[in-house]
Amino acid sequence: MFESKKKDCLYWKGNAAVHYLDHVDAMEDALEDLEDEIAIRRRETGKGAGIQDQKKIVLVINEVEDLIEAADEKKCTELFQSASEAGIDIVFLGESNRLKGRDVLSKYVKSSVYGLVLGEQGMTEVFPVGRSREVPKRIEEGLLFRQGGYIRLMLPKWEQEE
Repeated sequence: MFESKKKDCLYWKGNAAVHYLDHVDAMEDALEDLEDEIAIRRRETGKGAGIQDQKKIVLVINEVEDLIEAADEKKCTELFQSASEAGIDIVFLGESNRLKGRDVLSKYVKSSVYGLVLGEQGMTEVFPVGRSREVPKRIEEGLLFRQGGYIRLMLPKWEQEE
């Protein structure tokens, strides 16, 4: 998990199942670990193991725009593409208005086919909403996108347990 400057996901820092990164200095090592994991998965798949047989890994990037500022965009984009092909799920969190829109990593994020929209996207829409009245206005609403289509969701209230 790549944490943002805001530290929204600090709760996960102590979790043994989460590799939590809260500063840019650790990012290079984490990207190398991701490259190693992709290579291992490719070897296993080449030996006949299916992606479904491999351990589940989800890469969460909180505030993708912070990553864009700190990373080599082209290298990250290629790495994320390879990770996705190797069966690693990638979750990008952030505000579409803060994406540059012209760099390769922003374009990669915008090519997503699955997503959840929780409010107004602004000028840089990642997921096109047909009509403005469809955009979620209340905190408990969302639009779940799947390969070009979307459905309206009512989101449950969630409270963090200590």
